[in-house]
Amino acid sequence: MTRGIAFLFLWLVIAAVLGGVFVPPTPGGESWPFYIFVASIPVGALLYARFKGRPLVVVCYGLLGGVYFAGPIFDDGREISAGIATVESIVLMSGFFALAMSLICSGAYLFGRRRLRDGPYTG
Repeated sequence: MTRGIAFLFLWLVIAAVLGGVFVPPTPGGESWPFYIFVASIPVGALLYARFKGRPLVVVCYGLLGGVYFAGPIFDDGREISAGIATVESIVLMSGFFALAMSLICSGAYLFGRRRLRDGPYTG
């Protein structure tokens, strides 16, 4: 189980570091490779299905990845200062994004459990 958790942690750190390269210093306007690294989070959950582990780890992994990647997408200080958006609406959108990421990761994990269960490696 610890190999699987280490795999997910490493996957999240690599995706966060590489995704952070494509976030500009000004809010908003992320480059398109940033979204590729956002989409790689469920792929990590899919590959985690090859390891023996608990599904709760994938839920927490999806929440962490969702919260981390929601910041650059939704947090735009210019919208708050202009009165277009409130802090509460940005927190709500970030929370929904994290919840959606967690559900997508859980679905990817369940799909991987069905497809990769009889794979060559069960670590």
